[in-house]
Amino acid sequence: MKKAKYAVLLLIATMVMFICACGSHEAGCEIVSEEFVDSININQVKASWEGSRIVKIVLNVSFAEKFTSEDAKKGEDAYRKQISQKIVKGCSFTAGGNEIDITYFYWANQASGYYAQELTLFYAIPEDLELSDTTFRLDGAVLGDPAYQFSH
Repeated sequence: MKKAKYAVLLLIATMVMFICACGSHEAGCEIVSEEFVDSININQVKASWEGSRIVKIVLNVSFAEKFTSEDAKKGEDAYRKQISQKIVKGCSFTAGGNEIDITYFYWANQASGYYAQELTLFYAIPEDLELSDTTFRLDGAVLGDPAYQFSH
């Protein structure tokens, strides 16, 4: 009889944990790729900077809290633009110990309330530096979790 009560309590506890976990989301960031590129395609024009190398970083990001926006009602492009701009505000990049401003970015290819996929960032850094001289950071506050900090 005690084993049956224990089994029922264990089953109920497991179900409660499962139900709670289904509704929760975690902030996260994944670097899909990081590489040097020769130029950036900006409105059908290839841009490059003399004396600089261009770092291209492609990210997948997940939100702890649902990203909501009036733009979601206006169409997918407006929403992808707004969600991408929000993420970019939380990004920082250093090269050789110096803070580098974002040069350009492409909106996420796909976005929903809880994720953005293939957001592409570009940074122009001095040509004598390598990828190993760079650090990319994302502040989790823009993802709905100020305790989350991503560094690569």
